[in-house]
Amino acid sequence: MANQSRLEIPLIFVYLGDDLPDYAVHSLKFAVNNSGCPVVLLASATNVPQFDVSVNVVPINSFYDSLEFQSSRSDSLLDPNFWDGFWLKTTERFFVLREYVTKIRLNRFFHAELDNLVFSLKGISDGLDQVGNGIFIPRDDENRAIASLLYVNDSSVLALLCDFSTQKAVNFNDMEMLASFLQEHPERAFGLPTSNSMWLEDRGSLKGSFTVVDEQIMGIFDGASFGQWLFGIDPRITGKIVRNRFINEKLRYDPRLLSFRLDLHRHELWVKWSGTDEIRLHNLHVHSKIHRRLSRTGALERFIAYNNKGKSVVISLNPFGAFRYFLGVIVYSLNFLTNRKAGNPK
Repeated sequence: MANQSRLEIPLIFVYLGDDLPDYAVHSLKFAVNNSGCPVVLLASATNVPQFDVSVNVVPINSFYDSLEFQSSRSDSLLDPNFWDGFWLKTTERFFVLREYVTKIRLNRFFHAELDNLVFSLKGISDGLDQVGNGIFIPRDDENRAIASLLYVNDSSVLALLCDFSTQKAVNFNDMEMLASFLQEHPERAFGLPTSNSMWLEDRGSLKGSFTVVDEQIMGIFDGASFGQWLFGIDPRITGKIVRNRFINEKLRYDPRLLSFRLDLHRHELWVKWSGTDEIRLHNLHVHSKIHRRLSRTGALERFIAYNNKGKSVVISLNPFGAFRYFLGVIVYSLNFLTNRKAGNPK
């Protein structure tokens, strides 16, 4: 694979679940139209549509056996009931990737989570190949790395990562596990610059502590904060109305100083902080899952314009989130009254 060119490097998505969500379909179409890479979906779902764009859909059960992963998680403290086993699945996708690339003998690839909008990846692999061999993961804190959009140029690192996840990080979510992996294997794992790399006052310490790639050369990768600022947070984690301009808890500067520019001709997105030069932003992590809305003509430009003008807009009225919130209050109140009657101060 040494002579693999940019256009031969696939962008691989993984879905572990019964039903492929609607937002994933629009995310895949966006990747086909903008990333410049062949797009592959590894899916266990049976409702995958016939795409009117080029998406190579590979059934996971055609190459993967989950028994190894399930047995490795027998002593895990990860909650299997949280969002239908969400934390288990986000870790298991690395086992799926390992088996797939081993089967087809693929050494270099991008991987993105399905709630990401992936823009042009032109030149990214060539630049990262000059940094090292292994896995490149967006990192926005010493203790958190997010596999929103990552790059692998030595697929043997996946075996090391999978072993690490079972032997040393069984009680972590995948974000903490990946940060720990970056910390313990700096020769095979490299932190990609995220939004915090634009914080000029502490750029030197940020680079020294958890990023090794120069954002001025390679651009920025969105872990979570840019997508949350533009499109809000996941409705499932709040009982409030979802709006844009949400500030991620890891962000180290005022995002109101940010501005974005979309270049439709080049399929590129650019971001700048007040007083700095523009930097390419390769993906947007859209936690609010409004990909269908963003797929409409001009919608993405409008959302960017809203933020550039400082305008707050409603992303979702979130009635189900409000219901879950009030239901939680009722359950908490009933438990409190029951414990009080029983003489239990807790």
